[in-house]
Amino acid sequence: MTVGSLVSGLVAIPTTGLGILVGAGTGLVHGPWVKFTDMLSKDEVDKIDKEAEEEARLVSEA
Repeated sequence: MTVGSLVSGLVAIPTTGLGILVGAGTGLVHGPWVKFTDMLSKDEVDKIDKEAEEEARLVSEA
């Protein structure tokens, strides 16, 4: 066993735990937002989606 594989194994364990915590937090934050879209009409949701895509495109080009 090399030092690199030992270090990689030891680092991977807490990184996985951190990923789980971040994912759970993201789910808690976005869960209510996703349900909120049920209260909007399809046209309103489509408009929001188009605006978000446009903003994302502008950010990616910057």
